[in-house]
Amino acid sequence: MNRTKQYMSKFNKNAAPFTAADYERAKLGMTDYLAANFLAKDEQEMTQLIQALGYGEGDSLIIGREATASASFAALYNGLQTHLLDMDDVHSDVRGHPSAVILSALFALTEPTTSGRLFLESYIYGIELMAQLGKLVNPTHYEQGWHNTSTLGGMAAAGSLAKLLQLSLDEQCQAMSIAATQAAGLRMSFGTPIKPMHAGFAARNAVDSILLVKAGFPAQTDFLFHPQGFTATLAPNVEVASVSDREEPQTWAISEPGLWMKRYPFCSAAMGIADAAEQLYKEIQDQKVKDVALIFDHGRDAALIHRRPETGEQGRFSGEYVAWLGLMGRSYEAEAFSKKSLTPDVKQGLTCVTRRHRKIATGQGTELSVTLENGQVLTACVTHPKGSPQNPLTETQVLAKLVKSNPTINTEDYQKIMKRFTETSMTELLAWIHKGV
Repeated sequence: MNRTKQYMSKFNKNAAPFTAADYERAKLGMTDYLAANFLAKDEQEMTQLIQALGYGEGDSLIIGREATASASFAALYNGLQTHLLDMDDVHSDVRGHPSAVILSALFALTEPTTSGRLFLESYIYGIELMAQLGKLVNPTHYEQGWHNTSTLGGMAAAGSLAKLLQLSLDEQCQAMSIAATQAAGLRMSFGTPIKPMHAGFAARNAVDSILLVKAGFPAQTDFLFHPQGFTATLAPNVEVASVSDREEPQTWAISEPGLWMKRYPFCSAAMGIADAAEQLYKEIQDQKVKDVALIFDHGRDAALIHRRPETGEQGRFSGEYVAWLGLMGRSYEAEAFSKKSLTPDVKQGLTCVTRRHRKIATGQGTELSVTLENGQVLTACVTHPKGSPQNPLTETQVLAKLVKSNPTINTEDYQKIMKRFTETSMTELLAWIHKGV
């Protein structure tokens, strides 16, 4: 047995038992996923994707539309739609967006008769895989310029599907290997529609990988630790020996440390900036701002690649833009992050915002230091933004996000389905999603 199969065998054998709390976290994650997905269903990219590629033949769920599609296209479509507005969840160990990939792949291959409990367990398992892969290759992999949602997501989603379909260890490793050989996604795409497309690509790759294995395509199973495997080529500075032999966790990553769930449609690396800016806005009142400093631990702003964005879409990945909006009392609604060019006054305002890094890592969040024209200096630092695992959104807030995505949604029906979900099949949920179009 090669090293990757040993690693995956140990991972499967030593996995923690599923608890009632894990199931509840997974249900909340699914609710947040559907909210993020529905919020983007009328965006032009979704129509463009259909025009470009077509649905294909199949019975897989297209969320937000009455049509069905091939499993490959459904995974691509739902992954893109969920991640399109950057309202979907994040996991700190992954340093990326797990649910947009994993649930999109699972929905593509699930059947109405599939057990709800098995579906949740496959989702929990997939997030754990993606978190462990993140621990394996970060920060090297991310800082090289790879988008973990895409590169790690395909492998994790393939593993999640293997659990859903009850495949053997050998089949699981082959499917993950096929996904690994397709792993790609460059962070340079942040601020364009290709960034959310990464989630769709990864979900589609996972589905295709499973279908290829089921059709009998063989693959090299040592995809992680082979001399020309994933870690050697895409994270070459990782100390593989120390990481791959560690003890398995006693809890699932969906519960500890847990998922970040968003209030606003921009990168999670800017969430603390938004909370701090909103705090300071109350103190600024009618006074004029002279300059603003954003202060980070090294590397914590890596995803915020646009310091002087030209559009609202680029502004999703600009700490400067998020800070400026909050300090001016502007809205964080989707319109502020559209493809429209920023107005001259906004661009001028951004020139007063600069970025600095602490010489020594503190573990603190982003600090905003605002100097007013009268010389007064105001500061705020947020380590645990609203929506982070340490300061989570409540079930009520996530349900409100779902309703915001589609005001006609009947949350009472949804909650009843979720309450009995682990004891029933997927039939009711799939019917509810179709009804919510």
